[in-house]
Amino acid sequence: MATATWTGLRDDPTHIAQLRSALWSAGYQTGRVSEVLGAERQHLQPDPAQAILLKRQLPSGEPLSTLIRLFILALSSSRDEAARALAPLSLDSAEHLGVIRETAGGEVEGAIRITPHSDFLFACSRVPDLEAVERDHVMGVTRSSINLAGLTLRRPVDLTLDLGCGCGFQSLFASRHSSRVIATDINPLAIRFAQFNARLNGVDNIECREGSYLEPVAGESFDLIVSNPPFVISPDSTLLFRDSGIPGDGVSRKVLAEVGGALREGGSATVLISWGRKAGEEWDAVPRRWLEGNGCDAWILHQVSQPALLHSASWHQQLLGGNLTAYDRGVSRWTQYLEGLGFDVIAYGGVILRRREGKSWMRSEELPEMLVESAGEQLQRMTAAQDLLVGMKDRRALLDEKLALVKTHRLDQSLVCRDGAYSVERAVLHLTEGLTFRANVDPFNAYLVTRLDGSRTLREAIAETVRAVAMPGVESDDVESAALRSLRRMFELGFLQLAR
Repeated sequence: MATATWTGLRDDPTHIAQLRSALWSAGYQTGRVSEVLGAERQHLQPDPAQAILLKRQLPSGEPLSTLIRLFILALSSSRDEAARALAPLSLDSAEHLGVIRETAGGEVEGAIRITPHSDFLFACSRVPDLEAVERDHVMGVTRSSINLAGLTLRRPVDLTLDLGCGCGFQSLFASRHSSRVIATDINPLAIRFAQFNARLNGVDNIECREGSYLEPVAGESFDLIVSNPPFVISPDSTLLFRDSGIPGDGVSRKVLAEVGGALREGGSATVLISWGRKAGEEWDAVPRRWLEGNGCDAWILHQVSQPALLHSASWHQQLLGGNLTAYDRGVSRWTQYLEGLGFDVIAYGGVILRRREGKSWMRSEELPEMLVESAGEQLQRMTAAQDLLVGMKDRRALLDEKLALVKTHRLDQSLVCRDGAYSVERAVLHLTEGLTFRANVDPFNAYLVTRLDGSRTLREAIAETVRAVAMPGVESDDVESAALRSLRRMFELGFLQLAR
C-alpha cells in the first residue's frame, strides 16, 4: 500500500463478503460495540474529541477493538493489528476495495466509516475533521434516518422507492418486507455506498439508480415511498446531503407534491420535511397549505421548531468546529437569508401520505421529543382509528365500539392521604413503545381504561365504571360525554385499538 489517497469504493462481491465475514466474526454488531464503547448511541458517531477518550475503553489486542478504531473512531492501527482484524480480507484487497488506506506514518486507517445498527452494517463517508466535509459526503446512521425508519408504515409490498437514498439506510429496512426496492440519489457516491451496503448485508433485492428526485423512476408507481431529502433551509449549495439548491423550503414542498402522485392505490409515503413560518403562525399552517387537494390522506407530524438564529447556529456549530471567524460569518449569512424569506421559525417534522379511494383526511400531531425507534405498528392503529372516526356521522357512535387498551403502556398514579385514607390525586398513562405519548387521566378514566379489554362496548364499560366509582351529584350523561372525549383522544393516539 503506497498511498493514502482514497480512490473510492469498489463493487467487488468476493472482497465485500470477506469484509462481512471479518466484521461479524469479531462481533462487530450493535450490541457488542455499544457494550464496549458505552451504551450511549452517540458513541457510534463520535467526534474527534470523543474518539480520543473512547479509544481508552477498548480492550487491547482484540480484533473488535481494531475494527472500532478503524471504522468508528477514525483512528489508525498498526498493519499487523489491521491484518489480524480484517482476515480473511487481506490489507491489499481491503485497500483496493476502498475501506482502508495507509497513513503517512505507515499505519492503517479506515477510509470509510462502518456503523452497526439493528441487524445491519452501514458504510458511509469518513469525517476526519468537522471542517473537511466534502460536497459529496454521504451520511450514515443519523437521528433523522432512524426517525424516518420508525415513522414508516410497514407491511408486505411489491415495490418500494427510497428517494434520496444516501447510504441506503431506508432501503435495507424496506428490503425486509418489499419484493423490490429502488434506491435513487443525485449523488454518485451515495449510489456507490448504497450498492456497497446492500452487498455488505447480503441483500439482493435493491436496485440503485442515479438521478434527481423522481427522474430515475419517471412513470413508475410504488406501494411505499420513503424519503429523507436535503430539506435543510439554507442559502448554500455546498453539501448534497444538506442543501437542495432550491430556495427556502421549496424542496419539502416539491417532494410532497411529487410523491403523492407516484403512489399506487393503498400505497403510503413517509417524508421528512422542514418549513419556515412567521412567529405566531400555527405550526402546521404551511404544510397544510401544501397538501390541500393532493388526493391523499395526510398526517403532518411536528418534531421540533427553532428560532431562525438557533437554526443557523446549530448547523454551523456541527460543521465548522472551532473556527469561530467562519462560524460567525456563516451564522450571519444564514440568518440574513432567513430574514429575507420572512422566516422567524424553522420547523422540522414529517408527513405520512396514503392514497386510497374516497374522501381524504388531514391530521396534525406533535411528536414526543425523543428518538422514534419503531412506531409502525402504532401508526397502523392510529390510521385505522382515524379512518373509523372520520367515517362516523355521529361522534357518539364510538360508544358502540369495542376497544382494548394496548399492552405497551404504563400507568403512573400519585396518591394523597385524606382523612386517613389514600386516594388517587393524579394519573398519567404512558405508551412505552413507538411514539411515547402521555395522557393525563382523572381517577374515573384511570379506572375505566384499565378495564377496556375488548369484551364490552365503551358505553357498557362507562356504565360499569359509574357503578363502581362513587361520583355523587354527577349526571351519568355528563360522565359519559366527558369519558368519550378522553377515550376518543386516546384512540387517536394509539393507546386504544379496535378489538380483534
